[in-house]
Amino acid sequence: MPPAIFYFWPSPANSLEQAHSFPLHHPQKRSIIPFHMANNYAIFDRAEKKRALSKFLDAIPLYIEAMRLSGNDRELKMSCSFALGDTYRMVGDFTKSAKCYRQAHRLSIAAGDGTMATDAMVGLGLSLRATGSLKEALKIFDESLKAYKALGDRAGVAFTLWSRAGALRLKGDLKPAIEGFKEAKAI
Repeated sequence: MPPAIFYFWPSPANSLEQAHSFPLHHPQKRSIIPFHMANNYAIFDRAEKKRALSKFLDAIPLYIEAMRLSGNDRELKMSCSFALGDTYRMVGDFTKSAKCYRQAHRLSIAAGDGTMATDAMVGLGLSLRATGSLKEALKIFDESLKAYKALGDRAGVAFTLWSRAGALRLKGDLKPAIEGFKEAKAI
């Protein structure tokens, strides 16, 4: 299969709404990302590299394309969903982020990956916290804490305690927030 050419560029305002993909003939193209359409893992790897460089708007269409091409590969779909959740959260699109984390959670549960399922729930909690849905975020953080403790994941426990404390702070519950930050720091 010949390589396809995919055009993508972030807008000058660097907003997700103004990031576009266009067919080959579009006159406004700024950068060209060539890749072989059949190699979904290569596309995913390219997206990961873009995200690692904080080029979130460049990573999003690559993750979407890798997921589209993933077929029956549940692990790749799960990884793409989780990475998209993180990436959308980094650009401030918390609605899409939450949707992706929910999908990653469902796929992780189906695959029997408890760690990824819990990681996806914490990401969902962070997205909800950012939208002001503090009560729901706190519930998710509490569930995630139990899961990380059951898994023996100390780093997950510490991160979730810190995230939970941040939600408590935003809610105005300063004393429990400070206690949560201290507990996370002590781990």
